[in-house]
Amino acid sequence: MSVAIKTYLEKATLKKGADRLVRYLDDKGYKTAIVTSNDPQIAEALSKSNNIRHLFDAICSSNEVVKAKPEPDVYLHAARKLGVQPKDCLTFEDTVSGITSGKKAGMKVCAIFDTNSVSSDPTKKQLSDFYINDFDEVLDNTYEILHQVDTAQK
Repeated sequence: MSVAIKTYLEKATLKKGADRLVRYLDDKGYKTAIVTSNDPQIAEALSKSNNIRHLFDAICSSNEVVKAKPEPDVYLHAARKLGVQPKDCLTFEDTVSGITSGKKAGMKVCAIFDTNSVSSDPTKKQLSDFYINDFDEVLDNTYEILHQVDTAQK
């Protein structure tokens, strides 16, 4: 492992509630992937160090596709790897380029607050389908009610 990756891992932490959400999705049988613009070794190491790597079906990096975010290539690649249609996917993104990538792929996008991109929050809220402050919000009653309303309308 390179010095840069080791240094990154020493400072990197999961967003609040991420491990809880991933465990919930795994328990319910949802297919999941980490989709990143970073080196895939970073995603691999971070997920292993937090004991959640086994909960993901795939890790997809922009290194594996021709065009990186904000183009949709990496998200379309992830959908193919998971064997699902893009329209059936929900992505979680903390950058404008990631949100744009997910939307161009035809996926629903939930933007998440990030201390490193506070100035772009208005744009993130405008471009995304949902906005959350942390992953714990996904599992609260508000999102369960939204899901029930959406299901009842179909």
